[in-house]
Amino acid sequence: MNIYLTILWVLYIIIAVVVAVFVVWSVFKSNKLTDKITGAVMLIMLLLRIFMIK
Repeated sequence: MNIYLTILWVLYIIIAVVVAVFVVWSVFKSNKLTDKITGAVMLIMLLLRIFMIK
């Protein structure tokens, strides 16, 4: 049972990192200030999830 939880935890972190990379890419590509602010807020929430700080 413990191995399954570890596998799920690793997959969760990998998915969060991939989404965070796409958010950063989107923020740098965007020219609108509102998109950059929204991306920054999303990135903060994703980083807190990646580092397991809820």
